[in-house]
Amino acid sequence: MSTAGSPAQALEVPAGPEQVTPEWLTAALRTRDQQHPAVAALDWEPVSDGLGFAGRVVRLKLRYEHGAPEPGRSMIGKFAAPLASARELLNDFGGY
Repeated sequence: MSTAGSPAQALEVPAGPEQVTPEWLTAALRTRDQQHPAVAALDWEPVSDGLGFAGRVVRLKLRYEHGAPEPGRSMIGKFAAPLASARELLNDFGGY
């Protein structure tokens, strides 16, 4: 994981969708809006089959705490390529 964040809070950025938890996503969303409803659960699915993409692109499907307003039920997550050799190649060519 790498570190990123706003001046208000630094968060560890997940390396892949498997590491995105409801708690992490709630904290990340609240760096911009402290009143953002808590994410109770999430699932994810690939958006692409990997062809033509330099990294992993997934759709995060969100469920909020019971009774909370729902600002959005899904969002797209983009993650670096899972293979170190692919990340190095992309870095060498200015892809990251």
